Amino acid sequence: MTQPSKSRRAIVVQGPGTAKVVTVTTPNLSPTNVLVKTACVGLNPSDAKMVQAGMPQGSMAGLDFAGIVMSKGTDVSSDIRPGDRVCGVAFGYNNNDEATGAFAEYVVAEEHLLFRIPDSISFQEAATFPCGLLTGGMVLHNTMKLKTAPADGDRHVLIYGGSTASGLFMIQLLR
Repeated sequence: MTQPSKSRRAIVVQGPGTAKVVTVTTPNLSPTNVLVKTACVGLNPSDAKMVQAGMPQGSMAGLDFAGIVMSKGTDVSSDIRPGDRVCGVAFGYNNNDEATGAFAEYVVAEEHLLFRIPDSISFQEAATFPCGLLTGGMVLHNTMKLKTAPADGDRHVLIYGGSTASGLFMIQLLR
């Protein structure tokens, strides 16, 4: 597997309503980070809203991505390995961490925000999953206090907005 270059192209916020493709440094990994070579990104309505809202100048754009693992930090405990196909969330638009964002050639991600992609799912399809899947999962777990184990009997749940991305994921998670 080839090593990434010391620099990467990324979309970086320049000011309110403005973002531009620029060359930035490829950061060294922290012990819990995974470096992913981006194959595809997902565009969420929040991405356009974040740039329009005037997120911090210099912050990297983007949330959802899919690609191939290039390397991982020394404390990454999952079985994710270089060469694996993954998708995940990188919390861009963060002035406290300008190296993180999905709209870049290489994405620095936390291992717990990555999902392995089966061969039957394309990078394009996988890049649409992370934000909606995590949002749906957090609503069911944090708000409704649903457990990950199968339920002990029937429980009825109304998914208001079931045709939205997050709603569709919640329906699948509840099955």
